[in-house]
Amino acid sequence: MFYEEELEPNDWVVVTNPIKHREIATIQAQAWRDLKKDEGVFVIDTLLDTGITHDLWICDFCNSQIPVCDDKGKMLSITIWNNSRALCENCLIDFQSKWSTNNDETYDCRCGCSREEK
Repeated sequence: MFYEEELEPNDWVVVTNPIKHREIATIQAQAWRDLKKDEGVFVIDTLLDTGITHDLWICDFCNSQIPVCDDKGKMLSITIWNNSRALCENCLIDFQSKWSTNNDETYDCRCGCSREEK
């Protein structure tokens, strides 16, 4: 059993528009690849090289598909742990019940995917 003071705080990043988030991430990945190509480095990137669609999100803990829209087409938020691991609802609840600390931070993704269209 871990004691609270032994656990590092978690960052919980809320992606309110998962499809827009992936679109932005793909643009950023392509820009990084182009920059590195100019430097003579070849970059392999999952978003660019696998054909994964922007609406396909998989839980990094249980490998189940995470829904990005409800039955009416309304976007559903996805929570990402420490800016690296997407969690489905069940894994999020389980993970937070076991590993959350009083110093955890939860915030909207800062890539721009949370901004409203004007």
